[in-house]
Amino acid sequence: MTYLRRLLPTALALTAVLVIVWAIWATISLRAAAQDVQAARDLLADDSSLTLESFLTGDLDVIALEAEVLLRQANDRLDGPAMAPARWLPVLGRQIDAASSISKSLADLISVSVASGQQVRAAIDGDQSLDEQFATIAESLGRVDNTLDELDLGPDSALIGRLSEARIELDAELADLDEAVSSATLVARELAATPNLTCCLSRTTPR
Repeated sequence: MTYLRRLLPTALALTAVLVIVWAIWATISLRAAAQDVQAARDLLADDSSLTLESFLTGDLDVIALEAEVLLRQANDRLDGPAMAPARWLPVLGRQIDAASSISKSLADLISVSVASGQQVRAAIDGDQSLDEQFATIAESLGRVDNTLDELDLGPDSALIGRLSEARIELDAELADLDEAVSSATLVARELAATPNLTCCLSRTTPR
């Protein structure tokens, strides 16, 4: 019993040290994750780089993939061992779950979008007919559309501060993007299904 009494203060002190170390590690991981997400957001918010020319040349892919790497890093930090204990906390855990889901969903969307863009450029630069090009475009846009429909941004209630605002803004932006991609997919499918599209366009093109 005396031995246990002597051991107890040491055990409590060790536990306190471990808690402090974990808190520091978790804080650093959270801060680093937030910085990664902000850096990705800054890359994608640069309107000067988001142009049709940058898409057609593939320069936009470089920017998008940089953003994807940052978002994957943020997700890895949020899903890492430092955050595991915090996920059990009712308030903080919800914030971490939401931030993790958002970073992963956006990274997945970028990955699919870049791959689809590469397929579209290959079709445009190749020797496919217009019908085949539009079929490829429709297929590529369809994959992006499906990805948008299946995105899971995590919990949307009881979020705090900037995360809550970002979640609301992201919901609206993704809804607009989903509508635009869905419309473009339908148009591409209709054009791909138009009989003799190449012939029809060649007849209407002024000489």
